[in-house]
Amino acid sequence: MELLLATRNPAKIETFRTLLGGIGAELRTLAQYPHLTPYPEDEPTFEANAIGKATWYARATGLPALADDGGLEIEVLDGWPGVHSRRIFGDGRAATDDEMIAEVLRRMEGIPEKHRGCRMRNVLAFVA
Repeated sequence: MELLLATRNPAKIETFRTLLGGIGAELRTLAQYPHLTPYPEDEPTFEANAIGKATWYARATGLPALADDGGLEIEVLDGWPGVHSRRIFGDGRAATDDEMIAEVLRRMEGIPEKHRGCRMRNVLAFVA
């Protein structure tokens, strides 16, 4: 059996390979399908993006696909950046880690540390 890990992110691929190593499937990644059009990830929720991405790549490759979507949710900023974590600037490009950190710190300026609670949310979707 083959399973597509619907990501090009090397850290995610390594995590998935570690978690799924014992299932007996041949794990493929998007790196093996460079011709595929990327999924736009323009849905309003992590869940919808994960399901959309898994569906998109399962249809494109004919393989069962495991996809994820996730991001940082900051309580005092009403969950911002949330589903827009990589696209915080709204200009269609993916922000770098350094850009994201700088923007979060800018928006958190003046907020006491005890009110800076946040969480990382990640949603997985599997489509066969």
